[in-house]
Formats: sequence, structure tokens, C-alpha cells
Amino acid sequence: DQPRSRGLGDVYKRQIEMSGKQVSVVLRYGVNADGAFVVNKSMVWPLLRTIPNNTHASLMRRFDWNPLDMVTVNGRTITDEKVDNIRLKGMLTVESSYNGGWYGQCKVIREYLPSTDLPALIENYLLINTDKNPMFVEIPVINNRLYTDPRKGVDGSYLIEMKIDRNGYFSIQPGDTLSFSAYITGYKKGQPALVINGQQEKLKRIEAVTSWMDNLVLETPDPVSYTHLTLPTIR
Repeated sequence: DQPRSRGLGDVYKRQIEMSGKQVSVVLRYGVNADGAFVVNKSMVWPLLRTIPNNTHASLMRRFDWNPLDMVTVNGRTITDEKVDNIRLKGMLTVESSYNGGWYGQCKVIREYLPSTDLPALIENYLLINTDKNPMFVEIPVINNRLYTDPRKGVDGSYLIEMKIDRNGYFSIQPGDTLSFSAYITGYKKGQPALVINGQQEKLKRIEAVTSWMDNLVLETPDPVSYTHLTLPTIR
């Protein structure tokens, strides 16, 4: 395949589908020519039925939403970061390094995972201060809401919410970590909003994946099977 638009996967590109009970997501991710991480998210909510109500009648949306775009470190947005490695085991984990020169440096960790039982894609973020000076971080209030066309839903209009669970001004000492979560959820209009804990969702996902790996058995007529896949490390 050729690299996608907006620099997605100029150097490296992959896609992975992950699911929970109420949501599925295809992450199309990669590393662009500058070494930065890029991703977009195709979301499917199978319980939010659309018209005509047939096999493919699930609410679907594709987003390039990046919660880090409005987060500042020492007064600047996080640009020119370089991906160090990408790991996949039940969730997508991306580690990168940001060096802002006089504006400080930090390590950025992203974790993407679908909730096991809620209609939400979870995004956990960690900012680790690798500088010798304190790091000052500003996180804005983000709670975007999108209402779908009521004529196209079996239950009328649906609500898609994109939210960061933490906001404000933070002083991070050298070696310390600031963590926060973001999520994309889908509801029937009028349903109460979910309160989501990103770290709890991560633990639930790890528990589910561990259970699958401990109990699933691969049976194949081929005497040679490949049961372990290691993704290339991005440097």
C-alpha cells in the first residue's frame, strides 16, 4: 500500500482491530517521516442500530482526534516527538521522546484499548519528566459532543462524546509522571453519561487478554505453526 494522506505511515504503518462487548475499533497507526506517531480511529458501536436495520446497521465513525494536540509542556504543544517503540498485546502501547531544547524534555506513553464492557475507546497518557528541571503541564477542559442525524438511527439521534478526564495546571518534578485518560463513547440519546476510569479499564482489559491467552488452544493440520508474533521495534 502507498502511504495514506496527512503523512500516516510514511515510514511505518499498521492497523489493528480490537473489540469489547459494546464497541469495536480499527486503529490505523504509523510513524511519519519526522519520526512522530500518527493514528486515526474507526469506531463501530454494534448496539447503536442504524437505518436500514440490516447486517451492517451499526453506528460507525472515523476520527483523527488527538487529545495531546491541546496539551502544553512548558508553554508549548508537544511537537517534534520521536517514536521509540510500539507494542501490541491486547492494547496498543506507544512510547516516544520529546525534546524541546530550552523548553524541556519528556517521555510520552500512549495506551489505546477498547473497554471490555462499555461502549468506549480508552486512551491513557503518561508524561514522564526526563529533564533536570520541573515541567509545567496545562491540560484544557475537553468534552466534545456530537449528535447524529435522528433520521438515520433506529432509536433516533445518538450521542458521541470525546472527553479528557483531567484538566488544569500541573508542576511535574524531574523523574515524576503525570497521567490522564481520554475516551470516545457512544450512547443512545437520553442515557446518562458514563464515568470512566482509564486505569481500571486497562486492568480489566489485561485480565481479559490474560485469560484468553491462558485458555485458548490453536489446532491446525499444519505441523509448523507460528503462535508468537513480535512487532518490529521502531527506532
